[in-house]
Amino acid sequence: MKKRSLLTLAVLIQVIAFSSFGYTVNYGDIAGSWKWKGNDIITILSAPGDSGYDFLIRKKNTLKPYRTGKITVENSIITLTETIDGAATTESYEATVVSDFEKYRLARLPEKKPPQITMTKISDRPLVRYYANEASKLNKKKQFEMASKAAQNALTIDRSSIEALLEAARALTGLELYYDAVNYYERILEINPKNKTARKEYEKIRDKAPMP
Repeated sequence: MKKRSLLTLAVLIQVIAFSSFGYTVNYGDIAGSWKWKGNDIITILSAPGDSGYDFLIRKKNTLKPYRTGKITVENSIITLTETIDGAATTESYEATVVSDFEKYRLARLPEKKPPQITMTKISDRPLVRYYANEASKLNKKKQFEMASKAAQNALTIDRSSIEALLEAARALTGLELYYDAVNYYERILEINPKNKTARKEYEKIRDKAPMP
């Protein structure tokens, strides 16, 4: 009972500290998938793009994104930038922590008027599976470049997804980029040395991989 009380007190102190003294939200805090406006889900990719982080927005009951763009975070200000009909549009929000990096409250700028958005953390797994499945379909059609891109989309969300690593390796094998493909197979076998599929495919191309 005493341990539970101490834990509750520690969490309460942490929440008060965030609320009272503020916390600067950064990229690492918001990478992943979150409940967004209405039935929308936003995924902020963990690997940066050319000018910020990529984001994807999809409806709750679908996996195909209907909005994509770049995201930047500076001093807790989150800015989403999209290009629509050749013109860049932006929307900015000030983020504050609600609870232990699992929930944020976003106030639209510059007005900071309600309604505010409460961004709540959810699982990335469905979107990773979606992109890995897309890569698998494209590999079977021998559309290896597109398959590689789909697999990379999955890996920017979850770098240790075995399904995505496997499809990335297959796409690179199809493109005859054996050295890169071997690296992906080796990553899979580091994560799961007992993966028979990866080991079998790895051994087929291992000798084809030139030295870098």
